[in-house]
Amino acid sequence: MAPRENLLDACRACHCRYFMDNMGHSPVAEGECIECHEMHRSTEPKLLKMGVYDLCVECHDEPEDLSEPAHSGASAKQCTACHDPHFETDEPVKDAARRP
Repeated sequence: MAPRENLLDACRACHCRYFMDNMGHSPVAEGECIECHEMHRSTEPKLLKMGVYDLCVECHDEPEDLSEPAHSGASAKQCTACHDPHFETDEPVKDAARRP
């Protein structure tokens, strides 16, 4: 078996709710957990590769991504206060009713 397939199966074994059909954020939808998470060696919460803001701007660094008024001030670097990186779809704001 290919190592990447084994890794995805390992993630799915415990985290199956993240592998449902309604996942909108592309790394999650594509099963690319390791784009954001270290498997066992992270010093960050939730095994993230780096801090939340730094991780988010790895991909979401365009001016239009960060130009909304909500992206300034005290909440500017607290992406997950409003966004859910696992369950985002077309409306990128946390909404518990949309989560599985």
